[in-house]
Amino acid sequence: MNSIKIKFQNLDQIKFILWLAIVIFFIKFVIIIRLDPELALDLGNGNGVFLKGILNGSDGENYLNGLLALINDGIFSPEQILSYFPAGYPILIYLISKIDQDYTFIFLSIIQSLIFSYSVYFLSKYLIQTKLKKYTTIIFLMIISNPTLSLSSIIIGYESLTASGSILIIALLLKFKLLKDKDVKNQVKIVLGASTICGFISFLQPRLILGLLVIIFISILSKENIKRSFILIVISTCVTIIFPASLVYRNYQATGLKAVSTNLGTTMNLGAGENTKGSYWDKNKGTKCVDGRRENISDSEIVKCVLKWYIDNPKKTFELFVYKSIYFWSPWVGPLAEGTTGRNPWLRYGPYKYLSENNFYNLFISERIEIISSLIWQISTIFFLGAGALVLIRMKSIEAFLGLILAVLILINWGITLLTIGDNRFRIPISGASILLQIIGISIVIKNIRKILSNKQK
Repeated sequence: MNSIKIKFQNLDQIKFILWLAIVIFFIKFVIIIRLDPELALDLGNGNGVFLKGILNGSDGENYLNGLLALINDGIFSPEQILSYFPAGYPILIYLISKIDQDYTFIFLSIIQSLIFSYSVYFLSKYLIQTKLKKYTTIIFLMIISNPTLSLSSIIIGYESLTASGSILIIALLLKFKLLKDKDVKNQVKIVLGASTICGFISFLQPRLILGLLVIIFISILSKENIKRSFILIVISTCVTIIFPASLVYRNYQATGLKAVSTNLGTTMNLGAGENTKGSYWDKNKGTKCVDGRRENISDSEIVKCVLKWYIDNPKKTFELFVYKSIYFWSPWVGPLAEGTTGRNPWLRYGPYKYLSENNFYNLFISERIEIISSLIWQISTIFFLGAGALVLIRMKSIEAFLGLILAVLILINWGITLLTIGDNRFRIPISGASILLQIIGISIVIKNIRKILSNKQK
């Protein structure tokens, strides 16, 4: 009887979460259809690309130029922008435009918002089956209502789909762990599903493949049958690489280039050098790897050169890693915000914009107070995230597994940032994992404080 009662309680909670997800999606839907058209790309002579139902993102112009090249020349367009940046996201928009070109961006915004809402609901569905059941509703609310993460679904950019995909993979791996070892059929299905999503994410942003593939492998290896685990890892790898391999094929057919994209070396070079702090906005960024020979050096040569520079300059490397970590975990708004999130809807239309323009606010809230509050936010974010990871890992069974894969995913993406540029926008794809750990960390700290206070009263 108790198990039946628990199942009914779970059903009520998940129904409540499902309705919340539907309501939040429809709120976004209303916002999408009410957004005024915005000129995103001026083509001259009175022509341009207007966005309807979506806002322009940080790399919006690049994606739109890629889209125009695809419309004019097809999938194998030789336009340089499609090989410099990964062509996956412009190709996705191009495919959506085949439905109805006039409503392309409305459809894109709706699809991104729908997938985001479903991904958070799907994660909640499996969190309820763990000891985190009592935290599930608050975790759901904090992820789905996080302004930067949630509103990224109504802007042009890879961030929303990659964040949603990461959440879906975490949920699928939770489901995988909950399966019995003998349930081979469903294990294969989940691995295929998670690997397909991982591949699609790498199609949009290749640098995210490493962290996601590692946590998929960890999940597979958590099962007892080693031989089966090896087979599943091979299957996962083969399914995942189909997507980036398709970009290599496209680029080779279009330009003769055997690469997913050619911007890795450039991005790595921007985050290195004696006179930089690793930010995109630094004026004196870069090493001497490309000085005077930008046209005669390949992307892979730049990557090797920058890596060698890091090895040859350990002191400066350590300094850059510290700065890039600070930027990676910097707030979305305020004086300490550091990154390419200037088009973040929360920054453009949120309360901070109006507060910063308010004379009363500027009169009583000094820049020093803003810096201190931003610093407290930044430190507490890392503290609660770390606390949440430790709490879960110290628990046993499924919760420890969850803590491990979340921590690994975050650490790998943080590490990749250290080798490129310090940018808080790079944090968006792992925000779901980050928020989940922070909620656990905050809950445990509050619980311990209450325990201490109650003991003192006794």
